[in-house]
Amino acid sequence: MFRISPFDAGTGRIESLSSFSIRYAEHMAVSFIDFYRSFVFPVMFHDSRRVSRVTIPSGTVIDGITKTALDWTRALEKVTSVTNLSGCTLLPFAGVVAARRLVTSSRRWCPSCLEEMADRGRTAVFEPLVWRLEEGKFCSRHKRPLISTCPKCRKGGQYPFVANARVGCCRHCGAWLGTVCDGEHASPTEFDAFVAEQCEELLQLVAQMPAGSHLLPSNVVVQALRDVFFHGNAAEMARTVGELAGQANGYASGKFPAPLHFFMRAAFVTGASMHQMFVTNEFAAGERIRAEHTFEVRRARSPHLCKQATIDDALRAALGGDGSKSVQAIAVDLCMEPVTVWRRSPNLSSQVSKHHASYVASMAAVRRAAFESRVQEVLLGFKGRGVRPTENDLKQALDDPACFLNDWKRAVIRQQLCKLDL
Repeated sequence: MFRISPFDAGTGRIESLSSFSIRYAEHMAVSFIDFYRSFVFPVMFHDSRRVSRVTIPSGTVIDGITKTALDWTRALEKVTSVTNLSGCTLLPFAGVVAARRLVTSSRRWCPSCLEEMADRGRTAVFEPLVWRLEEGKFCSRHKRPLISTCPKCRKGGQYPFVANARVGCCRHCGAWLGTVCDGEHASPTEFDAFVAEQCEELLQLVAQMPAGSHLLPSNVVVQALRDVFFHGNAAEMARTVGELAGQANGYASGKFPAPLHFFMRAAFVTGASMHQMFVTNEFAAGERIRAEHTFEVRRARSPHLCKQATIDDALRAALGGDGSKSVQAIAVDLCMEPVTVWRRSPNLSSQVSKHHASYVASMAAVRRAAFESRVQEVLLGFKGRGVRPTENDLKQALDDPACFLNDWKRAVIRQQLCKLDL
């Protein structure tokens, strides 16, 4: 087996586990799906029955605090012989911060950082774990927003794992994501810049902990912040950081862990460092340094606030449309979970889903016909010049670097090659 280690271990920009696993497959010179099928899957599901086709579940997230993250960590440690891969995830923060909404479901990146990695001539680029933290919106080094949309194909939803995933490349078209777009971009507020820096400091704590020791649990940290800076008044602490008093009391009692945004806001208004909060609970100052700063209260929106008629009207409007609107898209517009829309209007949701499925099928047929026409046109051009094109020639001529990664596109190309005897 190849022996490589995560980049920047022991720092706040340690490589994420998803990035490391994909990079490991690259070093083995195999596609990620082959690496998963041959090495990771047998370790994770060694007692499962033999299946005919092994696939990676869509939207798999292994960088947070979940059983999936733990299973992947153990499997990759066994496959790669690299220890302490849990530091490439948020697993060390289990019981310290709330797992929900801790990491993003899709990738985010800083193009400037990727480009600098490539320019320095490193053996490989990588994607730091800090880019996956939900609270971090900006790059601490370049003060630019982290982006999640490919600069070439303009597609988002960049899930970490697809069959031919590559670090630093788009999951849809395969384009390099280090392209820095010139022009104006949003500047971070004082709080945004603070959070970007503190997220890195937070991740660095894991490497600073002595062997056998652990970070302080959530309720202990919240109690210390309440008692030292807010004179034991949980309601005052809640108002200052933009939480409800009941939530703050729940955090302090240990009923449930506090979310990361709570600690970031508390650190901002009190001046406490991540090390002071989660390692020592020894604070140098006893007064808030940003008492004048106010945060908007974060409230969970009850699904019942949305009237049934509003849901039904949105679904009926989608039925009267071209079918491009899915139940999930409607739920996003209504600021609701898709499962809630399904539960409250099952019949209309089913009709919308059928309408959307027909739309997706028709659009796929249109795209396939257009691609077939384009392939035929390109191949006729090669044949007219007496040239037998290579895969790279076709990728360039079709302006589609990922055309051979798609099953149906690959089938169309091969069919047309045979038809034209090329």
